[in-house]
Amino acid sequence: MRIGNRLLKRRNVGLVAVTAAVIGVMNCGEPQGPLEGRWVHVADFPADISCVNAISPYWFDEVGVYAVAERNGAYVLTKCSRHGFSTEFDMNERYDDGSLADVATYGLSVWISGAKVSGKITAPFVLRKPNLGEWKEIPVPYRPGATVSAVVPINESDCWFLIDDRYGRGTHEGTLAKYSGGGVTTYEGFGDVTIFRTVDPGRPSRLYAVTSGEGEPIRVFITADEGASWAEETLPPDVAPGHHLLAATAAATAGPYLYLIVGLGYEGEAGRYCAVVKRAGPPGRGEYAPVFIAPEGPHFHGLASLAFLHPGYRDYGLGVGSDTTVLFDEGNVYLERLAYPLEFAEVVVSETSGFLAVGMNEAFGGCELLYHP
Repeated sequence: MRIGNRLLKRRNVGLVAVTAAVIGVMNCGEPQGPLEGRWVHVADFPADISCVNAISPYWFDEVGVYAVAERNGAYVLTKCSRHGFSTEFDMNERYDDGSLADVATYGLSVWISGAKVSGKITAPFVLRKPNLGEWKEIPVPYRPGATVSAVVPINESDCWFLIDDRYGRGTHEGTLAKYSGGGVTTYEGFGDVTIFRTVDPGRPSRLYAVTSGEGEPIRVFITADEGASWAEETLPPDVAPGHHLLAATAAATAGPYLYLIVGLGYEGEAGRYCAVVKRAGPPGRGEYAPVFIAPEGPHFHGLASLAFLHPGYRDYGLGVGSDTTVLFDEGNVYLERLAYPLEFAEVVVSETSGFLAVGMNEAFGGCELLYHP
């Protein structure tokens, strides 16, 4: 994106501050500010990396991530940080072909998922690699042509995952399933969902499964006992006054809170806007409130991903999209204009008090790892 008649160029040495000008601040519709926002350039991915689909923090480096990427037409799991770049897994070295859709970490374990091709058969898969161990495949129900679009670890050995029959790059939805104790349970009755799991010290862990909506009521399924029992809620249709709800995704969790990205439209027109909705309360008695409704104008182009710090530290979050950064800070919401065009793929909480994101630099080409304090 242009600032005056100049584009801020990248630098490849050290941590380079990428200044972002604040173009709008909203708190209940009232302007506030100003706020000086910024991204810090951490590292460039190699030139042969054409896109990144998903990232997960690398917990032994506060500015590093595992990244599912495409390199020369093949899918790889990479590790990128300020200290360098490495390839951790290559699909074509294990299978005849296939794709990677997601990566997640839990403790010292790394999980990846996608679709594998062996001979003429394409099937969904999940692989787990313990610390200093080998990649091992876990059982996944066979669905021809399907993809495991998301994997969410429960502990070092078990996980939740989603099986998607209509996978598209960057999407993480499908039929919910759980791998535990060597067996798999599926939850077909929920329909296609997106999921997020929260770990809140002093409280049972929760998994949230959110239906997309698409003309139907948006439902939220919640379990606090890893699937032994479920509570069901419906997102209030008037949660964003003046708009109708088009679709929703589970986008982030922080402590006891769930954050959803909800597509919005005015009655009788196609959707162009979105909202961030925060859920609080015990399972079955959730309270939903919008914390952000997208403004009209040229500086907001939708949200692709959200991340929030644990609320015990600070009510602080970040949303990213195409040429878009939205900062949530103690009840205030700030829009930042980027110094140059970035197509963000995903944002995650870093080991420090900030955020890590991967974006495609649309001005100069190539993927970048960036840090936001």
